[in-house]
Amino acid sequence: MQELGADRAAALKRRLADLRAARVLDDLPFGYRPDSDHHDWLAIDLDSETAVFLQANHRKNPTDDQANIDWPKVRRLKVAKIGGDGG
Repeated sequence: MQELGADRAAALKRRLADLRAARVLDDLPFGYRPDSDHHDWLAIDLDSETAVFLQANHRKNPTDDQANIDWPKVRRLKVAKIGGDGG
């Protein structure tokens, strides 16, 4: 957390607490966006420069008719990366 700095670390803690409290992604009190580099990742911005990148973490991830992750059905997430490309 020291590498993030105090403000980003505090934002990360808040986002992780919100993620733990949500049953589904639509319960989150903030927006999320697909990651343009990884079709199976989501990005949640901590600030204008830093984001948390998440992956679905089911034994068999829910998918739609086109084999994309069906994000509204995802119940398990893992943090794939914390870093640049926040929006």
